[in-house]
Amino acid sequence: MRFLNHAISFLENARAKNLFVNGNHRISFYAKKDIQIGEEIFFNYGSEFIAPWKKEFDNKIKKFKTSLNHMKKTQNPDLIEISDFDE
Repeated sequence: MRFLNHAISFLENARAKNLFVNGNHRISFYAKKDIQIGEEIFFNYGSEFIAPWKKEFDNKIKKFKTSLNHMKKTQNPDLIEISDFDE
């Protein structure tokens, strides 16, 4: 089995589904897109997941989107802003 890492919704390439099989809880993972050999697998751990680094990571993503929007606006002011994605 490969490692599965957390990513906010718009960066994930897999999704998890909780199943109850023969009286046991199981988690299955499904690809949201083609995943190449050697590519890391990311899914959203959900809103209940709290890790020490998560807040810092989310802040960096927000800063990145803000910077990207600013850069795109200065290059082409008619472009639509990148919206906040559901997490």
